[in-house]
Formats: sequence, structure tokens, C-alpha cells
Amino acid sequence: MNVKFINLKNEIQKNFYPVISIEGEDAYLRGKAIEIIRENLNIVLPDININNFSDDSSVEDILYACESLPFGSVKKMVIEDFSNTAKAAFNSAERERLQKYFINPNEYCCLAFVTAQKNDLFKSDKILTIDCGKLEKNSLIKWVKSKFISVNKSIADDAAETLIEYCLFDMTRISAETEKLISYSNNITIGDVTALVHKDIEYQIFDLSTYISSKKGDAALETLEQMLKSGEEATGLLALLYNFYRRMYYISVSADSDAEIANKLNIKEYAITKTRSVLSKYTPLKLKNALAFFETAEVNIKKTWGKDGEQLRITVLKLLNL
Repeated sequence: MNVKFINLKNEIQKNFYPVISIEGEDAYLRGKAIEIIRENLNIVLPDININNFSDDSSVEDILYACESLPFGSVKKMVIEDFSNTAKAAFNSAERERLQKYFINPNEYCCLAFVTAQKNDLFKSDKILTIDCGKLEKNSLIKWVKSKFISVNKSIADDAAETLIEYCLFDMTRISAETEKLISYSNNITIGDVTALVHKDIEYQIFDLSTYISSKKGDAALETLEQMLKSGEEATGLLALLYNFYRRMYYISVSADSDAEIANKLNIKEYAITKTRSVLSKYTPLKLKNALAFFETAEVNIKKTWGKDGEQLRITVLKLLNL
């Protein structure tokens, strides 16, 4: 059974799932999913009836906890969280042991796996898979506005949308920035968001690319210098800018729909729409030439150690004159 995070409450109120896989890149949603499941189980004596394991725990230890009965509570919960590690999957022996448990799990225990990526180990009719990928814009706008309404305050629609875009749809940042804005004023405008919410670095790269494509040299160079002064490393900025131009080139030569491209690149369809607004200023040939600028910069950085910022500035100037 697969459900989106926003449908989680309804699903677990109707059915009990002894094994749950919480998957997706949004750490905030993964944490909230665990919280929602715990509350729904009504676990008594959580210090005893909730077991937390990490990536270095053995499958035998996890399953021993699962197979034991709860103490003084109707249900218990076992959580295996390897979302913050490089562990991608269990070995073959571990997978076989887990699959046997999945066939006949303890109905008094909820075993929850938490991963940042999808894992084909958790494909079974008895397993509930919760998609904790980034939410769609409309869902996020409703969430932000509901937070303001809950404290008798308000935020304009365009302000909520801008907040979400600045945070690149990441709920951890959206939540933190929402709390900050709630403390700031009773009625938040887009001007408040522009002044108070820090743009995610990838959003700043989009701004920089927009200025470059529009031949606004002063704005582009000023934006670049602001990013460098804020502590961003030149090589990192160069890599992000290269990735943006590479994405534009791929879109320019692809016959796929925006939805298909977004799926292949593992990004939101919204990101494709934003990219196209810059892409309209380029031909595929110009973008191919732009990618060559980055290759030259990479070679020169290796030759001139300590001058990464200089190569970044030169690349931006070349793009402005493309």
C-alpha cells in the first residue's frame, strides 16, 4: 500500500500496518510521519515500548525487539532510521530474514523503517509505504496559511508562495521561516518575505542565471559577490551554476514533457517551469558553448590553485557575453 504523506492520518486511522516504510527526501515530513504514527498507536510507557535503532544495528536485534510483546500497552513501535547515513540496503542474508518476518509480523508491533530514498525491500501488500517527497506548491501554501490562521494572523497568498520558493519546497526550512514570520507581524506581505527570508543557495543561482540570460551584468556580478561574501565557496557555486546550465541544455534538446523530464531528473515539475523562463533566452548551440566555459574553468582551477573565485568571475563574464 502506497500513500502520500498528506493522506497518512486517514490511512492509519482506518487500518493497522505492522510494517511501515517512510521514504522521501524531506526530513521534516519523515519526522512528522513518525510522530503521527506514534500518536495513532496510543503507546503507553513509550520509554519501554518504543525502540529506536540506527544503521549500525543488526537485523537480529531489530527483529528481537519486534517479536517481543508490548509491556502495559496494546501496541509497541520499533524504528529503524538510516535516512542520515550512506546505507542503501541490507545484505542478502538480512533481506531474507526481514522478508520472512514481513510474511508473518507481530500484530502488536509497528516496525517503521525510515529512509531518504526508495528501497525495493519494502514492496509488499502488508507494508505501508509513505511518500515523504517534497509536497506540491498548493499543499504547502495551505499549510503555511493554516499556521498563521491558527494564531489569528495572516499571510498574503503571494507571500506564502514566495516563502515556499525561497525555501525550495523544503519543509524544514519552510517551518522555521514560518515561525519567524509569525513572530514578526500579524499580517505578512511579500515585502516582508523578501526582506526577512533567506533564499536557498540554489534559488540564488536561479536569480544569477536570470540576470546573466537577460544581459544584466551589474546585477549578475553584484549577486555573485554577495554569495561569495556570505561564505559560499567559489567551486561550489561554479558547480551549481554548471548544473543549472546543464539542466537547461538537457531540456532544450529533450522531446519529453515537463513531467517526464522532472521524473528523470528527480526534481519538481515546477523547477522545469522556472528553468524554461531562463532557457527561452538561449539556443541549444549557445548552451553547448556555455557548458564548454565550465569545462575550461575546471581545467584552469586545477592549474591555478587558490584562484577559484577568479575563474568563477571569468565564467560569469563569458556567459554574459555569450
